[in-house]
Amino acid sequence: MNTTIRTLLVASTLSAVALAVPSQAEAACGSSAATVAADVWDEFHDEALMLGCAVGAVLANADFDDCYGSVSFYSDIFTNMVSWWNDMANNSWATIGPRQLQWSGIMNGTLQLGGGRVFCSAAPSDKESVDITIEKLDGRAETEVEICKMRKDGTSVTTHTFTFANGTDNIGTVKTRTVTSAKDDVICVHLDNKSATNSFQYSLDADKY
Repeated sequence: MNTTIRTLLVASTLSAVALAVPSQAEAACGSSAATVAADVWDEFHDEALMLGCAVGAVLANADFDDCYGSVSFYSDIFTNMVSWWNDMANNSWATIGPRQLQWSGIMNGTLQLGGGRVFCSAAPSDKESVDITIEKLDGRAETEVEICKMRKDGTSVTTHTFTFANGTDNIGTVKTRTVTSAKDDVICVHLDNKSATNSFQYSLDADKY
């Protein structure tokens, strides 16, 4: 077999293999959420190990039940995680621009033309249920909302998606979704403005119980 034919056959085989391998699906809530959640999990694991409430040196298999079961342990870790989050937001995450999904207080914001925003909890939830409530305050843009659970093994799952339709007749609309089996997951919310010309003003509330 001459060199030209052999080269063509090899190229054809490689192309066929490439087509046969599916591309990796994007993480739930997007790549920015995946990056933030992975960093949160790494830091939470380190903090938990230092406090002595985690069992397991490998994150994917670590047991954090003692951390979640103790108000003192979880409060100490969470306080440290918030401080760490603020440092990351000003440095490593500066180009991502994530917002902390806070467990108390209302988070307000505006998505400008075609913009998106990612909110993630600063630590995995210590409760089984999380309510995510979003109210449309102003604007015309069609906006999609995705709620996700980001797991310590690096996998993620979308629990809810819903849309605020284009227009102003739905200003004041409130939508609430409950994330179940949320304990031991980082919770992220991705808001995506689908309009190139209009904005979306919102309030976001997150409660765990």
